[in-house]
Amino acid sequence: MHRTILWVVVGVVAAVQVSAAAPAKSERRVDVQFAKPASQFVDVRDRYPGTEKGQAEILRALKQHLEKRAAAVIPAGHTLRVTLTEVDLAGEFRPGRRDDIRVILESYPPAIDLEFVLKSPDGKVVSEGKRELRDPFFMRSVSRMNDRPLRYETKLLDDWLRSEFKGGAKAGR
Repeated sequence: MHRTILWVVVGVVAAVQVSAAAPAKSERRVDVQFAKPASQFVDVRDRYPGTEKGQAEILRALKQHLEKRAAAVIPAGHTLRVTLTEVDLAGEFRPGRRDDIRVILESYPPAIDLEFVLKSPDGKVVSEGKRELRDPFFMRSVSRMNDRPLRYETKLLDDWLRSEFKGGAKAGR
């Protein structure tokens, strides 16, 4: 009986310590937002014509990628707010075709426009700005063996994070 109570007390103390050490969800270090609905971006289509569900999934994937990678490169204690103002995925769906094949050619590079604000732990703005992310050589800079969806767009974001936040930790590929 006494051992059971002891283990319950130890469990409660451990749970309190873990919850105190974990940051609250409201204390996110990286916040990614979109300036407009998915249907208003130049091209976040999953097919031709695009579906709401597919467009939302593409934006969700970009948001998750950016949140994860940015958290690894911004300085400790800082917060970053990023607003994607324009997204144009690499490639195009050919008009008049009835398939869902996105044709990727160098003449259809990915483009992402964003605004960001980096704040120090005391809430002061450390850095802010607007960036137009482009890679005209995108087909040469991503391995042909890389078959991940959004590989060109996530590379644009990774390159921006590495160049913008050089002093932080490295962003992995």
